[in-house]
Amino acid sequence: MEVRVRKALNGYEGYSGDVTLDTLVPLQPKLSLGLEARLGWADRKFTRDQFGRRPAPGAPTVSSSIGDYYSAGAQAALIYQWTPRTKFIVSISDDQILRPSRPVSGASTRNAAALLFAVARRFSW
Repeated sequence: MEVRVRKALNGYEGYSGDVTLDTLVPLQPKLSLGLEARLGWADRKFTRDQFGRRPAPGAPTVSSSIGDYYSAGAQAALIYQWTPRTKFIVSISDDQILRPSRPVSGASTRNAAALLFAVARRFSW
């Protein structure tokens, strides 16, 4: 289980965070299945920066019509351990915004699904 809260030093305003629950299930000696469930949150300043339009000069910095946003997601990955330091990974994930259902930007959705192919190499002594 992991809990994170973030505040960027630059690039956007506000705070965001998430809670994830992960597990790794061995299928064969060199093959594993990774599963993750996650919940995300961002405050209204972050939400405005990510989904809204910047306020005009002189306007209030945060619109009262933009609230916090919440999301939920899941990910599954097949992980093949090729060598003790090298893994091949195929992963699929999906995240759905729970609130707001339609961001102020006018976009029909901000939900995201992703397919990932990766090679991970551990460099340690």
